Amino acid sequence: MKLQRAIITSLLALVLAAPAMAEKAVANTDVLADPIVSLMPSFKALREELKLNEEQSKTVDTWIASAPQKYKELEQEVIAVRAELSEALLTRANRFDREQLKFQYSEANRRLIEMKSLCVRMLNKTLTEEQYNKVVEHYKASQK
Repeated sequence: MKLQRAIITSLLALVLAAPAMAEKAVANTDVLADPIVSLMPSFKALREELKLNEEQSKTVDTWIASAPQKYKELEQEVIAVRAELSEALLTRANRFDREQLKFQYSEANRRLIEMKSLCVRMLNKTLTEEQYNKVVEHYKASQK
């Protein structure tokens, strides 16, 4: 009986906390922008120390010139589709429309993740193993 009461109490607490947790997640769009891995801030902090050659500098500078804008555009798309999906759910939009929005949302998030993966791949291919390892170590230290 005590175990049953504990289980019911725990489930009730979860049910009551869920709306607040969901509301916080929707309100905090910064979480959406958090990439799986973001090595560029660590790279920028170490750039002088890494002593890049001319070819490395050119590759990274080309990336830096275009990628951040593309990433921001993708972030805005994720935020916009998320808002549409939220509204569709709240207004009881038809199931087909909700399913389309869920697909668009997951696809936009997938592209966001892919873009950060490409950034890591670019650094991995451009830097020497020693340089890349320094950037990764700096990144991991910054995450603590």
